[in-house]
Amino acid sequence: MNFEEDAYIMFRYVEMFVKGYGITFYPGGGHLEGATDFLWFLLLSILNKCYIDTGIASIILNSLGVFIITYILTSVILKSKDKIIRNILFPFSFLWLLIVPVFAAFGGFSVFLYSSIILLTLHLLYKRVKIIWIPILSIIIALFRPDGVILGICFTILGFFLSEKKNRKLYFVNVFIAAIVGISYFLWRYNYFGELLPLPLYVKQATSIWKSFKINIYDFTSGAVIVGIILFVICYILQNKQEKKNIFLLELPSIIFFLTISLAHQSQNIASRFQAPVIYMGYYLIIVMIINLSKNKGKYRLVCVGLFYVLILISLCNSIAHILWTYGHSKRSYINVFPSKLAKNILVDGNTLAVSEAGRIPYWVDKKVKIIDLVGLNTKYTAKNEITESYIAKLDPEVIMIFIHNTFKGTQNVYKISDRNLINRYIYINGKGKEYQAMLVTSKFIYDHWDEYDVFMVRFLDYYPHVYAIKKRLNKSELMFKLLNESFNESSSYWDLKMKKNE
Repeated sequence: MNFEEDAYIMFRYVEMFVKGYGITFYPGGGHLEGATDFLWFLLLSILNKCYIDTGIASIILNSLGVFIITYILTSVILKSKDKIIRNILFPFSFLWLLIVPVFAAFGGFSVFLYSSIILLTLHLLYKRVKIIWIPILSIIIALFRPDGVILGICFTILGFFLSEKKNRKLYFVNVFIAAIVGISYFLWRYNYFGELLPLPLYVKQATSIWKSFKINIYDFTSGAVIVGIILFVICYILQNKQEKKNIFLLELPSIIFFLTISLAHQSQNIASRFQAPVIYMGYYLIIVMIINLSKNKGKYRLVCVGLFYVLILISLCNSIAHILWTYGHSKRSYINVFPSKLAKNILVDGNTLAVSEAGRIPYWVDKKVKIIDLVGLNTKYTAKNEITESYIAKLDPEVIMIFIHNTFKGTQNVYKISDRNLINRYIYINGKGKEYQAMLVTSKFIYDHWDEYDVFMVRFLDYYPHVYAIKKRLNKSELMFKLLNESFNESSSYWDLKMKKNE
């Protein structure tokens, strides 16, 4: 098992912090907010400080989220008075795990724990119980992820309208407490990082809103999602007038949240993890509506349950396809093995490493190496400024790694490029945004500084998008070529690499 590329970024921040370097990407790098899931970072750090491995900590915390979500769904289903519906729906307390965002949780992201707090908030609003605690849950959601602010505000407003008048005073007290916590956090992070926004948000601002919207809508139109939406609409139409009003109010935060995040660039949206809260809230409300139908219009309830099983079947097919792709990808990829070899055999203290893929490679570097994120997710300058050749030249990196979307097909695992004109011939860059700018400028830098570097193009899946450049003066080019090739013949899990590192 290996975690997702972008999850390693969070793991690195956690381990840098626990080692005493502060919240930073590399020793001496200054305070950097490249990891935006603050409470996830804090919880991982606490467990890591207690000598629990970061990867294991992510599994423990997401397991807690699984328990909370399953408990909520089970409690709703078992309270149904229709025995047939209760028995048929009960498996859905567990079948939600088959939906694709599960792979984001397996990949090391906070998706289950984060979504469980959101679902708990929705559950309390639906049941009209303990509503005075909605502002406190909302600030927790907001501190988990930046986009959680949207849901937090929506839930807080909704909670106010659904709360009893006699509890309004206490509700406002909790709103005030939540506001103080939020303001205090903002002032602390501004003082600590010196930035109004986390670095990834600066990067994502550089992308066209319309383009982001089209990409996000396309990503959210899989077969399972379409069936889920159809099922939701059918169940909603069949509700009585009062239930329609209730469901609409409860679904409104999801709609606002989805439309808002659809306007943002989601370059790290592994397994639809950003939309996971919307998916799980919709799942919960479908169960609620089917139970309502068993009270009022029993003849439709079994049809809706049947559609629910179709939804789960399609989700299962999507999940199986995801597993097969991931398995094939991991078997053909060198990238899980090579970073530790690079750190151990090539890099030394004082080197500079410039990368566009800032997950696995930096994570396994346990030396005092300056690491520059060319895209900007973990480097202040490149996050807020356009990268230039003169900037890279000033860095004078010993090793460069850049991901190029469009290259060529070939038969070898690694090509050492002897003619710099092949760089222009084999690399095609035709997009906008920070990542494309990084590709374009870095490939041109390599071309213009050809005499200083040896350059390799490495196979990843069916193409050669990974371009490495290593300073000739290091006299390690042949070793780099050897290590890259060796990595294709080895397979190591996260746990294997951790054991080797600790030997």
